[in-house]
Amino acid sequence: LHQPVAPIAFFLMNDGELEDGFFSLKMEGTDYPQHLPAIEAAFKASFPDTVFEYFDMEAKYREQYRADDNFRRLNLAFTGIAFFIACMGLLALSLIIVEKRIVEIGIRKILGSSVAEILLLLSRDFLTLVLIGWMLAIPVTWYCLQIWLQNFAFRVEITWWIFPLAGLAAIAMIVLSTGINAPKAALLNPATILKSE
Repeated sequence: LHQPVAPIAFFLMNDGELEDGFFSLKMEGTDYPQHLPAIEAAFKASFPDTVFEYFDMEAKYREQYRADDNFRRLNLAFTGIAFFIACMGLLALSLIIVEKRIVEIGIRKILGSSVAEILLLLSRDFLTLVLIGWMLAIPVTWYCLQIWLQNFAFRVEITWWIFPLAGLAAIAMIVLSTGINAPKAALLNPATILKSE
């Protein structure tokens, strides 16, 4: 996938002639080592002056893309760690904001605010920050993906819907993190909140 397909030519060999190249054998199952002695004997009978060397095509194929596979695994690991840290940070930040605004929540409940309005009020600041971060991340992500895709001869185009999907995932993360702490405060009795102050 990293190099374009090159022109290729096939030539018939004369009997007993072996030039630089390979023979490909397709075998049923994965237990091919048991067939190696018979294959080597047939090879030696046909080409007695040539060294018998072999390799597994699937392993050779995997070896070509080992760096890409390692990059994928590393990327997934760091993405998971970053996601976990971001969730914990949002959870802690939402807890702090709820604690700081507990009196305001009590007053708003007395004045008739619903639980949904209080949740929206507490989520608004987070959503603004996430939308700003999302808007800043789009061009950087697009540029980095374009540079990474340059390493491949055959590549996909970056579609526009990936970026709104990432934004929706970030908003869902915000709603979930604030949705854990905010309803507790929104459902508290306002008299209890104001009495403790």
